[in-house]
Amino acid sequence: MIVRKIGLAVVFAAVILLLTVAMNAIIIPNVAFTDYYPIHDGCNWMYQGISPYEESVTADFQAKVYAIVPTYDPAIDAYRFPYPAHICLILSPILILPYEVAAPLWMAVNLLLLLTLPLVFVKEVAGRSLSISMMLTLTVLTLFGWRYSLILVVLGQFTGLILAAAVLAIWALLRQRTWILSFAILILVLRPESAALAIILLLFALRDRQFRVLYQVAVLLGVAYIVASLFAGFQWPLDFVMRIFEYATNRTRASTWLPTLYGLPSVLLSLLLAGAAIVLYAKALPRLSREESIIWGSALSILFVLLFVPQTNSYTLVYTLPVIYLLMISRNSMLRSYILVVTLIAPWVYASLKQFPQGTDQLLFPLLLLGGFALYAY
Repeated sequence: MIVRKIGLAVVFAAVILLLTVAMNAIIIPNVAFTDYYPIHDGCNWMYQGISPYEESVTADFQAKVYAIVPTYDPAIDAYRFPYPAHICLILSPILILPYEVAAPLWMAVNLLLLLTLPLVFVKEVAGRSLSISMMLTLTVLTLFGWRYSLILVVLGQFTGLILAAAVLAIWALLRQRTWILSFAILILVLRPESAALAIILLLFALRDRQFRVLYQVAVLLGVAYIVASLFAGFQWPLDFVMRIFEYATNRTRASTWLPTLYGLPSVLLSLLLAGAAIVLYAKALPRLSREESIIWGSALSILFVLLFVPQTNSYTLVYTLPVIYLLMISRNSMLRSYILVVTLIAPWVYASLKQFPQGTDQLLFPLLLLGGFALYAY
């Protein structure tokens, strides 16, 4: 017991040290140019009664970005407002702060999420205890091994909130906390790929006879629409859809079906691995408990969404962290070694080579993790 307490104290001290170092080395130098900026600026216009989808709003914060980065191309849609207006309601506690305060806070929250995610997911969702060595392994893997976690923090990405909502939704689904599940779904629908995941989780809830979640989601979406409409106008859903189409037009990968990236071979490989995973999951269902069926079904759903729903960029690969944790806590040493190679080595080798078509990592890593699932099943 004393050794465990000492170990936890060491981990806590390491967390504080990492937060301090990250604030000074990563967060503060990057505050001026983050992907959080359009959300903050657009929502503050919305609070003043001006739709964040207005061209004048787009021109305003693109001009500000251009002043910071003169080489920036205003035609790129990354610095517009391609989000549902109710994001401004969900993030209002941070958005009402000045940008100079809100941006580092947002980035620090993302970092704190990554630091605590292994412990929270494994203990509270998977229901497994963690040794000090495994907790340290998963924490280091999350922060430094999985390259896309660093991208999340350095760029102030929005995907951290989606990842947290996905974990919260799975937890609520397991415990039949339908209002919490409904709130998590309200967050998941903020992005197209996570909206697809929200639909799948709703289907799991219906299979689990949690029927009241349907009207609870409808109530929350209705309230969010009405309140956001008071600021952005009642036509904002149409404006949001137009922004999504513009985004897909300006971002090739946002409208590319990843399995077609390498033609027929990659299509066949994707379908083969996905089909094998479905067969293995269906075959295992009679032996799985209710909790296990939900957890593994949700994990596979994350991989299927990343593989088959068009993605905006590789930062969405951060969603795979719960899948990585599930595979890492297995008793199969060969599988753990495989996952360590996939997470600690493969992303950095891929990034250093720079010889592959854009989107290759978005295709490759879900396939590698599906391969890990096959190893686990056997």
